[in-house]
Amino acid sequence: MKTAIVPAQVTTVEDRIAGNFTFVQLLILMFAGGLATVVYLLIAPSYHFTPFKIVTILTIVFLLTPLAIRIRGKIVADWLIILTRFYQRPLRYVFTKNDREPEAFDAIKTNKAENKEAATVETVTESVTFEEHTKLKELLSNPEFAVRFVVAEKGGLNVSVAPLKR
Repeated sequence: MKTAIVPAQVTTVEDRIAGNFTFVQLLILMFAGGLATVVYLLIAPSYHFTPFKIVTILTIVFLLTPLAIRIRGKIVADWLIILTRFYQRPLRYVFTKNDREPEAFDAIKTNKAENKEAATVETVTESVTFEEHTKLKELLSNPEFAVRFVVAEKGGLNVSVAPLKR
């Protein structure tokens, strides 16, 4: 009884159709042959070889057949796709909030509106008198003190003012 090993990743295995050629390799070779046939049939004079037709057909064959060669388990056409995607990508990516599509903003707004209805959030707003406001402004503008903001849990913000160490 003959046994065969079945790989775990069936999707990564390429079927060999003719000899050692896969379906994609055969498609590339058939495309080159079809393009050469179109050149032979449609360029005047039809059904006759001319030096122009021979040069054009040989150019097509010599440019397209190397795309079917296999290097390190991938055909050259796949390597070209990988390289073009690599060189077309941006060298630096800077994330900004404005990069998102407007549809994403609409979805976020509707989710926030639904969440607000589901859970009520208590916000504490304390009014500050004019005298306290001027004292805070003088304290923050004083170069002898350092202001430090620390994000607390659950969205809180802790502010501390400390004298500078010299």
